[in-house]
Amino acid sequence: MPRHGIRPRDGLRALGALLALLALPSLAGCRRSTQSVEAPRASPPSLASEAPWLVAGPFPSGALGGLEDGLDRDYLAASGLSSAGEAAAAPLRLGGPGSKLWREDQGLRDGAGVDFVAAFGPSSYTVAYAYREISTASPRRAVLKIGSDDGVKVWINGELVLARHVERALRPDEDAVGISLAKGKNRILVKVSQARGAWGFSLRIAAVEKEAKSADSAAIEAVAAYPDELACPQGGTVGGAVETEPAFCIAGDAKVELLGPSGRRLAASDAPIGGRFSLPVPQGFSGPAILRASGKGALAGLGAISTSLIIGDPEALAAGAAAKARRAASAEGSMDGAGVAGSATLEYLAETLEGKIPPELNGFDISVLALAEIDALTMPAGSGHERKGRPPNFPGGLARCAYRSEIDGSLQPFSLYLPSSYDSAKRYGLVVALHGATESDYRMAASLADARPEDMLILAPYGRGDMDYSSTGERDVLDVIDLVLSRCAVDPDRVYLTGRSMGGHGAWRLGQLYPWKFAAIASFAGWTSLDCLENLISTPVLAVHGNEDGTVPLAPEAKAIELLRSLGGAARLDVLPGVGHDAMSAWMAKEGPGRLLAWFRKYRRETWPSSLKLRTTMARYGRGAWATIEGLEKPLSIAALDAKVLDSRHIAVDTENVSAFGLDLRHPALAKGGRILVVADGVYLTADAGTSSARYSIGADGRFAPVRARSELPVNDGSGMAALFEGPLRVVYGSRKGSAKARNEAIASSLADYAGGTKPIPDDALGPEDEASSSLILVGWPEENAILSRLAGRLPLSMKGDGIVMPDGGAVGSGFILVFPNPEAPRRLVGIVALPGGKASADIPGSIGQSLRAGRSDGGEGGFATPDLVIFDGSGKALWTGCFDWKWEKLTRLEKPD
Repeated sequence: MPRHGIRPRDGLRALGALLALLALPSLAGCRRSTQSVEAPRASPPSLASEAPWLVAGPFPSGALGGLEDGLDRDYLAASGLSSAGEAAAAPLRLGGPGSKLWREDQGLRDGAGVDFVAAFGPSSYTVAYAYREISTASPRRAVLKIGSDDGVKVWINGELVLARHVERALRPDEDAVGISLAKGKNRILVKVSQARGAWGFSLRIAAVEKEAKSADSAAIEAVAAYPDELACPQGGTVGGAVETEPAFCIAGDAKVELLGPSGRRLAASDAPIGGRFSLPVPQGFSGPAILRASGKGALAGLGAISTSLIIGDPEALAAGAAAKARRAASAEGSMDGAGVAGSATLEYLAETLEGKIPPELNGFDISVLALAEIDALTMPAGSGHERKGRPPNFPGGLARCAYRSEIDGSLQPFSLYLPSSYDSAKRYGLVVALHGATESDYRMAASLADARPEDMLILAPYGRGDMDYSSTGERDVLDVIDLVLSRCAVDPDRVYLTGRSMGGHGAWRLGQLYPWKFAAIASFAGWTSLDCLENLISTPVLAVHGNEDGTVPLAPEAKAIELLRSLGGAARLDVLPGVGHDAMSAWMAKEGPGRLLAWFRKYRRETWPSSLKLRTTMARYGRGAWATIEGLEKPLSIAALDAKVLDSRHIAVDTENVSAFGLDLRHPALAKGGRILVVADGVYLTADAGTSSARYSIGADGRFAPVRARSELPVNDGSGMAALFEGPLRVVYGSRKGSAKARNEAIASSLADYAGGTKPIPDDALGPEDEASSSLILVGWPEENAILSRLAGRLPLSMKGDGIVMPDGGAVGSGFILVFPNPEAPRRLVGIVALPGGKASADIPGSIGQSLRAGRSDGGEGGFATPDLVIFDGSGKALWTGCFDWKWEKLTRLEKPD
């Protein structure tokens, strides 16, 4: 099974410290459930005494995923390094550095393994080989123990003894399999696939007696079957080996089954633990299948585990299913309104099988799932697939879905688990799970869906990848939650938020920014700042962290939990001794993901708390359960609002740095009719009971007063450029001036990247309907950008040629960034990026994007923002920065450039 979490960046560089663990014990006979010849007790061979590993590669495998896996391609035969193929490999030719010919590994020379990153340099989606020979004085049985990053295959004397199709971090001895060594020289060939990051393997050969004793005291958790090939021909055989997890060579048998659609058994066989199996594939069968292994006899209590397979021609199956999905998506245009999975999902599944999605989102298991989902989603009504209460055509279990983003029209994936007994007449809890850096939504969802809860849905957004759940990544999470809440039977008071590593940070961050959405949050190996922790006083928080985490330090989470407790919050910190960055797996090691779900079940959201505290650096994140901060006196600084229902007619509100706030007077503790008295910073205000939005702002006298009329302009939420990424967005570059067109297009492309898929367009391609329906980012000066030229006279600043006059009428700047309501479409915003020339200004778009992604990380979890106006000098240095008030009227200069 895949290991989750961030993989160590240094890979095998730390193996030197593990040499003691990798020392080779004596080789002896292997205790097995099948008859074997016990080898003489002779002195063991030492891998360290032999020649170093020979390595060859790297070979580009393309994206590991789809219905093919690079681990199953014979690159030795294709390259001529072994004309008879991998099984016959016996390298003789040596090449120099950079050659794909066999050459000596210059890294670890003790036989413990190979660091392919050190050997070949960093790479992505490749494979490489390592070869060596060892000698024995007589034939014997032994145990091969190996760990790898990522997938691995091992041949001993031409016999394939182990195949692990997986993306994982290296853990020494993670896999173990019984092997036969011949008298004299024995050939060992190791093949390792690479997705991203670290890459290599560790290997040792151990005595069976010692491993058997280890197994006697081990808590065996599950048995797994690992097939040699993930794609098998029709009428052929499925072969592989059976292991336990943790990996030990133990005595006992397993039952291996090949299952077709709906669990129909196609073939079955027994296999010894640590031994080989072979299953015939029935003639005429093709399509996705499942290989399942479980314990037998004395090991009957072991849990079963399954692996996805493809029977038949992968290319033909993928092409046929993708075409079927596209036909259904086109024919069922209204399908998105009928259930969770609709036309957007069908289109995304087609792109999955066509290899059009990013490789980090794909994988063999995901592509096999896509085949099954397409079958389910396109099954005709009345076919018997429907289940009472299930969203139309939703396949159930863990599924990969997608929606079309309002921001840029792109297809964005998410993964959703529905219980097998799902019934829309009931109400279920919802666990929102945020993945770590470099991970995918599917694998995050799978790590919790293994618990198969019948009372909860599990939702894993993708968050636009490694965006730290800011900007469009944040918007993605919110959009997916809203989609599931609108289409599934979810109890809104039982929505929970969790994540690991970057996802743990996301749980802290979104929990503080949207406290009214979640009943509880849990962070594993995450981090946070302290500015807005008051928002979580009514939200139970669990933080889990290893005390030896070298990737994300424990201290920030520990400090946050301590402060939250001091504020009266229900906060708990579990520190795991001796555990590194994979705190989630370690915390759930014994009880599984059910442990986290059980913790969540204890809590419900407090919909109408009698009191609340709000802290934010911008109005964008100023909402609480029944009060909101709508404007700040000092932009981008901490604003505070404490509100309390005193009795059925009275509310007390205390503020700091708040220029406008709102109240929802439908609170159950308030009177249903008549007048409500609001005491705001000592000022007595009144409002009608039952009003959903009573709003107040600071008047000319510095005191709060009711807001009587609504503006036609959108409220300024204080987030500057970030506000443009909340809805449909077009990035438009100036093309009127030939010498500036290429530069403007490059800047526009840089900014569009942060929208996650928006393609910039020239100013002459923007139609009136686009301007009316979308926010705009205009790149270039008025003489370069036709749209800006039309708007320039109606913007709150003065431009002189290629310069801008300071708001105080002083010097002229050489470039600027502005966010303001579009004068031609007042309900939409326009962002203007008119930069000075020269190299210095080239970094400005990147700094904008960095602000949108990381946004004030030093200032806490208040969100991400740019000022509404930034004026630059000719070198690209900010001369003047400021923000408008919530009504876009008053422009306040910031004390220092942000």
